[in-house]
Amino acid sequence: MSRFLPLVAILAFSAGRAAAQPPASPSAAAACAERSIQRQLERAPAILGDWPNLARYREANAVMAPLAEKSIAAALRKKP
Repeated sequence: MSRFLPLVAILAFSAGRAAAQPPASPSAAAACAERSIQRQLERAPAILGDWPNLARYREANAVMAPLAEKSIAAALRKKP
């Protein structure tokens, strides 16, 4: 029982400290949300502009598919 006393004291102290923190002001939360939306809007053209590069991956995958089929077939033939 005496081993748990320091743990209980620490938990009680930290719970009291957490409850004593003042709540964030609504204007600060709104400003944070506005900055987050602004960052997303700034990054959107770069993310959406990357769609043409998918054709490059489609071409690369078309080359790799026959190679993968050959290696799978070879691996299946080696099994006893």
